[in-house]
Amino acid sequence: MTVAKSKKSANFVPSKQNAKSEAIKKIIRAVRQHRLGYEDFVYVCQQVRLKLKMKKPKKNRQLPELLSMAQLKKFFKTVQKCGDTEHELMLKLLLYTAVRVSELVNIRRSDIDLDSCKIFIDSGKGKKDRYILFPTSFRLALQSYLDTRDDNVFAIELKQS
Repeated sequence: MTVAKSKKSANFVPSKQNAKSEAIKKIIRAVRQHRLGYEDFVYVCQQVRLKLKMKKPKKNRQLPELLSMAQLKKFFKTVQKCGDTEHELMLKLLLYTAVRVSELVNIRRSDIDLDSCKIFIDSGKGKKDRYILFPTSFRLALQSYLDTRDDNVFAIELKQS
């Protein structure tokens, strides 16, 4: 009998989440009733948050899942079968250096130091300059690719499909 009472009373006690969702529903009804524009709606929401001392919930940040060595080998074998060495080189450079794509496409030939196995990134994220390193085992592949592309200022040339 006490179990039934506790279940019944639990239905009548609003949780914080239910109270918040009810408040949000009332605000939305009022906004629709008064036909507020977007800017006014944002203002109302900001004021409600301030009055109720509500904070935006923090997003759970998860680390990316890493591929296993077998999965990486399978991936690069598939890329090699396609026969486009430029794509293979770009993907390996992204993997080895964790450089951003926007930074990759702006690498100039003069930014690459094959002797030291490093690449200068000019105006990366936050307009900051930095050096990225690549493995010595990748040096020969990068050098042979650059030797075949003497005419281009940029190290990687994106093809327009």
